[in-house]
Amino acid sequence: MKTLKISLIALLLAFSAPAFAQEDSTASNDDSYYEEGYAGYYDPLEGVNRQILKFNNVMDKYVFYPLIDGYRFIVPSQGRKVISNFLRNLKSPVDLANQILQGDWDGMKNTAFRFTVNTFAGFGGTLDVAAWEGYEHESEDFGQTMAVWGIGDGPYLVIPFLGPASMRDGLGYGVDGLMNPINHYYNNTDERHIAYKLTAASFFEMKNQLSDFEKSQKKNSFDYYSALRSVIYQNRQSEIADYKKHKSNGTSRFVPQYEEY
Repeated sequence: MKTLKISLIALLLAFSAPAFAQEDSTASNDDSYYEEGYAGYYDPLEGVNRQILKFNNVMDKYVFYPLIDGYRFIVPSQGRKVISNFLRNLKSPVDLANQILQGDWDGMKNTAFRFTVNTFAGFGGTLDVAAWEGYEHESEDFGQTMAVWGIGDGPYLVIPFLGPASMRDGLGYGVDGLMNPINHYYNNTDERHIAYKLTAASFFEMKNQLSDFEKSQKKNSFDYYSALRSVIYQNRQSEIADYKKHKSNGTSRFVPQYEEY
């Protein structure tokens, strides 16, 4: 594990070095990053990020939001909840692996119990039976794991299609995909198309969960880019702080929640 930590730190520093080098040359142009008490992502690539966000907004307006509207029209709320539960249960091995790497033994036991109960008693995870008994979902990812290890955010990025993330969290998403045993299984069989379909379904579910928040921010924000960056930062810091207090419930503030049943 020590070697893995060192490698990730080195990789993050390698990506961040140009940004830190640019910091000195841009300090006079953007003093907000250096004001006492400033809290937020370091954003040396703002110009590029804004262009990528514009691209993502176009894709949302003409592709994803119409698909989401159709999905919600065709599939009732309880049916959507079943799908959400199923996909969330499939991610449990990734949650569990990150909790082990974080040394979060209480979270590990909670996730292992939830995965076992929901898989067998909840019809493959379509019903969140464990939540009925008070075992709430705790979402973990490798970005949070690196934060627990003491690795900083790195520069702020807007990733095409996926949206905003810090450099650390962007790398974390990639590692999460690599450590998913379900992907490994299907990618080593003649049915790797199933892994692709599950990945696409998870991406679509993420967009479905975030779409109402995004629409509200776009409508009510004077500068959607800045507002989004601020909310993402605050939400991420809250998730990490919740872990440190051992009170994480894995729920992003801006992700709409459905009633459990």
